[in-house]
Formats: sequence, structure tokens, C-alpha cells
Amino acid sequence: CSLEMADDEILRLFHVRHANAAISGEPVPLRAAADGTLSASQAELYKAAIADFAQRDVMVWAPFSASLRDIGRRISAIRAVRRLDLVVIDYLQLVRSEDRRGQMREEKVEVLQEVKRLARAHQIPILALWQMSRDAAKEAAELGYYEMTGLGDTSEAERTADVILWSLYPPAMEKERELKLGLAKVRHGAKMIEGYRVAAMMDIAMIVEHQFDEQYQ
Repeated sequence: CSLEMADDEILRLFHVRHANAAISGEPVPLRAAADGTLSASQAELYKAAIADFAQRDVMVWAPFSASLRDIGRRISAIRAVRRLDLVVIDYLQLVRSEDRRGQMREEKVEVLQEVKRLARAHQIPILALWQMSRDAAKEAAELGYYEMTGLGDTSEAERTADVILWSLYPPAMEKERELKLGLAKVRHGAKMIEGYRVAAMMDIAMIVEHQFDEQYQ
């Protein structure tokens, strides 16, 4: 469920990544797929990837606006006819609060608490993206990792989540084609405060794992 991107944008990312996941020839660039400038060989690979991806059990819903009650109804409708293994919400601050309290902080707390109730009610993991503030991102770029204080706009995010995974992608790392990932909180496991680096080839929508500690696999 994305409240930020259109469904065709999200599917394009999936299709490009799918095309490049087991590639042996010329990579499919994300920009070329978006503006229609793929070469003949790239276009052939891309079409094959789209056809293959259509067989996958991935559904994209991109409403203009939605509350967690709306998302809950969508989950119930899907589960009535098929299995559902994971729900991804992009991103949680854009989810509409049912209770208009007038205070942004209180509405965020309500949304965070409700997404936890939704996950427990349906017994399904929910991966909810949370956009950090510019100040928190700047501090993380200097430190090389995010601290829990980066969730300062509401401490409810820290209390509610079972796992908090952060990603860091400042301009310096973008130039090196790398991304840093870490675990700020794991309710029943070990944290990975300073994170680990992965190769991030955003131009072909690929992130490649390497040097990953076995205890987190």
C-alpha cells in the first residue's frame, strides 16, 4: 500500500529489479524503462521480466488517501480469497488518522498504535515505512548510523515497533553506490547499531548484500 507513489511507478521498480536480478547481458536502467529509451535487447528482457513478474503473488494498492481502517478492510478482502504473507505501507506518516484530534503528534501516536493492533488482529507482519526528519538524517550521515533519538517526533514509534530497521543513503554513499542498513531495535534479538554496508545500484533498482554478519541471517 503506497500513499506516496503511483502503482505504475512501484510496478516499474519491481519489473526493473526483476529484469536485473538474474541478468547475464545488458542491464535494464530504471530511467530508460521510465522514459522509453531501452535498447532492443533491453526491451526484450524487460518485457520478459514483466510477463514473469505477473505470475508472482505481489499486489500493489496506491490510493490517494487511506486510513488504517481502509487498509484493514483491504487485508480482510484479500485474505478472504487468498493467502497474504506480508503487508508493506509506504509510508506511515501519510496514513490518515480516524480521530482528528487537532494535534499532529497525537494523530501519529494513534496511527502507530493502530498499525500494531492491525498486525496482531490479522496475525500478519506489517512493514511500515517511517520517514525521518531532515535533522535526524543529517545527524545520521555524520555519525554513520541512526540513533533512536531520530524518532524524536514521537516516542511511540520506539515503544510500538517490534523491529526498527533503518537505511542510510547520504550523498557521499550514493557516489560510492553503497547503502547502509542497521537494526536500532529488535524486541527479541540483537541490535545492529552501526549497521552494515551493501552495494546499492539504484540506477538498476538493485541492492546486493555482502559482508553480512551470520547472526542476522
